Amino acid sequence: MIYNDLKKNKTPKQKRILKHAKAPEERALLFEVLNKFNKIELFPDEFLTREKASESYLSNWLYQHEEYDSLPDDIHCVENSELNDRLIVFKFKSNEPHFLANKGWVYGYVGYNFSNDKPYGKPDLLMSDFDNVMLTLDECLKILEETLSG
Repeated sequence: MIYNDLKKNKTPKQKRILKHAKAPEERALLFEVLNKFNKIELFPDEFLTREKASESYLSNWLYQHEEYDSLPDDIHCVENSELNDRLIVFKFKSNEPHFLANKGWVYGYVGYNFSNDKPYGKPDLLMSDFDNVMLTLDECLKILEETLSG
């Protein structure tokens, strides 16, 4: 609907935009569509952050990942590294009947290169070991560096 409105040169209703921005699995795509039509000003300010973008990218990565293959039932930011949002750690969980439901909260990581400074710039690293033990900052940064150099 939003895409069709924009394609017809109509302004989508803010209520509809907000509904899609609230859903992590839809948020990044909504941003891309608004950006394509030069209508970023319609994107809700409270979701125009690296953290909210990262939550969306991680949710979609989990959905497409063969070892997870689902959207998380719950997802929360745990922390940003002290490196200007270069690394963002999330905890997420799935309810029964998902096969990882018995693990409870597990961790996911979203990393960015220093030159990637736009709130909705695509992440350079999306990963999870689907474990309920969080990696250390040093371990995460090592993985990020290896990803960027390889």
